[in-house]
Amino acid sequence: MEELSIAEFESNNSDGEDGDWVPNIMLEHEVSDNDDNVYISDKENEEEVEASQGKNSDNERNDKKAVEAQEAEPQSTYIAKGIVWNKIPSQQNKTPFRNIVRQRSGPSKSTETLSISDIFLKIFTVEMADIVTRHTNKKAFSVYSSLNLNSDSKREWKPVTVQEIYSFMAILICSGVNNSNTDHVSDVWHSSSYPLYRTTMGINRFRNVMRFIRFDDANTRMQRKITDEAAPIRDIWTMLNKNLSQIYKPTENLTVDEQLYPFRGRTKFTQYIPSKPAKYGIKIWWVCDAENAFPLNGIIYTGKTGHIREKNQELLKNSQLRTKATASSLTWVQINQENYTHLNLPSMKT
Repeated sequence: MEELSIAEFESNNSDGEDGDWVPNIMLEHEVSDNDDNVYISDKENEEEVEASQGKNSDNERNDKKAVEAQEAEPQSTYIAKGIVWNKIPSQQNKTPFRNIVRQRSGPSKSTETLSISDIFLKIFTVEMADIVTRHTNKKAFSVYSSLNLNSDSKREWKPVTVQEIYSFMAILICSGVNNSNTDHVSDVWHSSSYPLYRTTMGINRFRNVMRFIRFDDANTRMQRKITDEAAPIRDIWTMLNKNLSQIYKPTENLTVDEQLYPFRGRTKFTQYIPSKPAKYGIKIWWVCDAENAFPLNGIIYTGKTGHIREKNQELLKNSQLRTKATASSLTWVQINQENYTHLNLPSMKT
């Protein structure tokens, strides 16, 4: 056996200049223990990562199911014209006092036994027809008198009567029902056309009534138009709204919407709405019964007040119609803003 010197032995078994001597067997055991600890800690980290990934996948799966369920369910609210509408009515434990209907809906008792013509006389009364008759004759007499002053041939105006005014309106309504309201008058009075027009009134008489018909006093019109652009028909319109609200009691649900009455005459409040079939006309805000579209009250839109642009016109007219209906003793329960149909008064071409 080779003998080692003390200096070589110390240099082979020393860890450093000041380190203590440690047996090699102890070092091997410590290294193996550290390797086991590293292996265990890596395994635990992998399990934690797998568990977190499983939770994330479960959360993603639940979120996806929630989104799919939300998309499958119909939305209960939607926004139209800046107003939030609910498709599902709100559940109330107790009906509000203002929503309790305390009257019988439908035609008033005074009209239950009347005929169709008698009901029409309730809507457009003899008093209204008399106003139209007086002002129409006044206009015709003034025109004929001015013509006779500048002409050798004398013309005489045959005064129109209340019955003729009703016949004139009957022709207009009948032409609307038969879809001939846009036809020329000569075509309507043709022998191949509907015979009711020819038997009711002659074509020349119809043209004269159409030419001279007036609804107000022309002497005070300019003064009234300062505050009301619809002054030429305001009195008749007010009486019509009053009669409509008196002969019918509405149901629980009412609807408010606009109507564009086709008209291309000379007014300062003629509207242009390209989405409407007529495009040009007079805009009227109506409140109607939602079940049968019976008109209860209407507001003629005469343009913006002053130079300020109107915002939320639907809500403004809705509030005004509520006020008018309250003054007419109408019961308001629920108002829906929807489209509705009703009869348009026709306008023939002359």
